[in-house]
Amino acid sequence: MGNLDALESLYYFIPNKNIGPELDLKYEVERLNELIVYNEIEIAKVKKRYPYNKKDMLSGECNINRYKLMLKNLIIQFDEDILSYKNRISDLYGKYSKN
Repeated sequence: MGNLDALESLYYFIPNKNIGPELDLKYEVERLNELIVYNEIEIAKVKKRYPYNKKDMLSGECNINRYKLMLKNLIIQFDEDILSYKNRISDLYGKYSKN
């Protein structure tokens, strides 16, 4: 399922060159908002899995700490992506409001 999610998220990074500049802002903001929602859903999934349902896999303290670190890093990455998308939206509004 992870590969399908990755492919779906890559779809949103492909620019649509068939629209004019006046619609480009609307399209890009919508695309970035969808990416934000996607990342927020992924964060919720990670938090739901956090590590309580992995007892069989996590047999020792070292494995538990490694898994916790992996999940924390994943959440940090999603949060950074969300911030990046929000900044891009702000930049787009600033760019088009000056024209």
